[in-house]
Amino acid sequence: KRMGSDWSEFQRYVWENWWSQNFPRAFGWSSEYQKPLLAGRFIVDFAAWKGNVRAVGDAKDKAVLTGDDVEKLLEDGAVFKATRALLVIASDTSIPDGVQQYIDDAGVEVVRTRWRAAR
Repeated sequence: KRMGSDWSEFQRYVWENWWSQNFPRAFGWSSEYQKPLLAGRFIVDFAAWKGNVRAVGDAKDKAVLTGDDVEKLLEDGAVFKATRALLVIASDTSIPDGVQQYIDDAGVEVVRTRWRAAR
């Protein structure tokens, strides 16, 4: 499956440099990007599954992470019945204390890439 032109450079970067390396086909993982869920009512940036383990990921190239970003990921994760939820962010994305608390309480994994956030 080829990535569509609607994909941002950051999403492509995350897929090529992080997601596909951490959920490799060689180790039995299946992965999809822009995976539609519930007949397309939800679309998650990344999904991976192997046995009973299911992961969803959202790529966020922005200055400040918000509670809404976390909420969307959790909703997508619930629909996909994910056991792991990951927010993959740019190197300079700021996480306010309240949002960090929400992330911690919800068990969301944050992956900070080397990508510079667009301003």
